[in-house]
Amino acid sequence: MSLKDNHNFAVYVFSYNRGIFLKNCISSLEEIEADLSITIIDDGSDDVTTLQVLNDISSKYSII
Repeated sequence: MSLKDNHNFAVYVFSYNRGIFLKNCISSLEEIEADLSITIIDDGSDDVTTLQVLNDISSKYSII
């Protein structure tokens, strides 16, 4: 039985200047076979890596 069977999940990912971890986190979530709604909550990151990751995923996920 996969998680797709009658289950919907909302996942909130909090981030601040942790681009490499954010990228790994999102990659791991994408591997889960479930109906996921992913929202990334960023607290004003200003490092280049985090900003690039947020830019790369902005069309796919909600970013606050």
